[in-house]
Amino acid sequence: MKQVFIKYRLLWFWLIGCLIIVLRRTDALFYPQFWSEDGFEFFYEAFKSGWSSFITPYAGYLHIIPRSITYLAFFISENSAGIALMPLIMNICAIAINSICAVAVCSDRFKWLGSIYLRMTLGFFILLFPDCHEVLGNVTNIHWWLGALTFLLLWDLIRNRKMPDWTDTVILSLVVLTTPNGLLILPVILVCYWLKHRFRLTFDALKILPVFIFFSIQLFLMLESRVPKDKDLIMLIYNAVDYVFVQLFAHLIFGQLLNQTGLFITGILFFVFFCFLAAKLFKSLYFPVIFLFLLTGLYVFGAEVAEPAYRYGRYIFLPVIIIFLVLLLGFVYFLQQKRSAFKVLNISVLCIIFLFMSFRIIRNYKTPDFERFPWKEEASLYASDGKSFFHFPINNDYWTVSIPTSQDRGTYLSGYDMFSIDADTLRGAQNFRIKNSSENTSRIYNPGISYQLPDAMFIDYCCIDFESFFGVKRIRLCFFEDENAGASIVFNVENENLIQVNSRMSALKTKFIRIDFLEKSALDNPLIIKSITYYSRQ
Repeated sequence: MKQVFIKYRLLWFWLIGCLIIVLRRTDALFYPQFWSEDGFEFFYEAFKSGWSSFITPYAGYLHIIPRSITYLAFFISENSAGIALMPLIMNICAIAINSICAVAVCSDRFKWLGSIYLRMTLGFFILLFPDCHEVLGNVTNIHWWLGALTFLLLWDLIRNRKMPDWTDTVILSLVVLTTPNGLLILPVILVCYWLKHRFRLTFDALKILPVFIFFSIQLFLMLESRVPKDKDLIMLIYNAVDYVFVQLFAHLIFGQLLNQTGLFITGILFFVFFCFLAAKLFKSLYFPVIFLFLLTGLYVFGAEVAEPAYRYGRYIFLPVIIIFLVLLLGFVYFLQQKRSAFKVLNISVLCIIFLFMSFRIIRNYKTPDFERFPWKEEASLYASDGKSFFHFPINNDYWTVSIPTSQDRGTYLSGYDMFSIDADTLRGAQNFRIKNSSENTSRIYNPGISYQLPDAMFIDYCCIDFESFFGVKRIRLCFFEDENAGASIVFNVENENLIQVNSRMSALKTKFIRIDFLEKSALDNPLIIKSITYYSRQ
């Protein structure tokens, strides 16, 4: 039995990893729904564009692996149960890939890293990563897990001064086409080539070619549409300091125990200790330290949002994994040293850090459940030849999924009170400036619409009829009870949209409406709205 376990050790670890993710994110299997871009972007483009969705950029870069999984799920589900099975198939694929990326460190390829027990500890830490429920069991955030696998593969190549084999080349090429983290792959492979061949041209250069081509494509797309222009230097410094000291080196350990000032101080102390540890072990850990530095710079300088990148938990996922690995290897290093007061002090500090991390892991083991939207009922309205689009809320927060349907909306909304706004009222509405979220200065985007309802009302659905469509792909609909209470929902534009609002919006007694056209158009009037009708049970 022991021999069987050892022979198929990686398979058993993978199954255990899948089980851990399922236990943390049970509703991913037992109440499957789309998460954020899973429905809003990937399903929508798979339906609208088919195979061409694979080369459709979103958020400034390509997403080849998520789109491939989505198209596969769409193909399987549509030929068996409409689109009802899509979230389940996509979540299963995501869980399988998450587990592979976490337990890969336990394979014999990485035995140079340390004992199997050390590598199992790292694998379990990745699987049990606290405060980051959004990365578990969904296709949208699969690239953060791929980042962990990519880091290990690149470290193996650098350490052994070798070029990737063709399997590695395929994996790394797909990662480059999926995530901005892939921008660090080409420089590492070029270093590997130089270490092995210096300036000689060899057959190994062919392995660089696909990575170079895909790297160039992604870099061009990100420079064109993602990297913020004219960043405020003061804000950039603030973001960097806050991200490094508060989130990476304090929040994960002392998050609920200290206030912001306490986190900042302990973060500095932890950072100093980490630098000391890295300097002590630099000969064996130079790659993780340099990779961590480059990764942090990529997140801080390339974050699309104007606020600090750490506000999104996924941004700490890969850097903290690297930090944990350095701490783990430092612990093993000091254990092997001769007994001294210096050894006892360092081991004590590391034990305290691991103790607090363990507390956070145990406390955050179970992730918050999805809000349970009736996905099966919504999916039953799907019609591949439908002319109207229903927009249903999905997790997370303000996201929607756009479903083509042939259902008559009059029948669907029978029994609701309704209030309509005609084109004349909309033409008289106020245009306003939209602040571009990737910049610190306001600029004119597409003209927006802002107006007040005659009477405050609870809204469950709204219907927007368009006269014509001129290139605007997405709209944000914002409901306000007053200037301090509001919620929004984002949807893809199609003729005659019917939008079901999310629970936060339906709980507001809406008085003010704002419509944001999210994508720039060369035309003065990118969208001509015939009418907007609001439906309420109240």
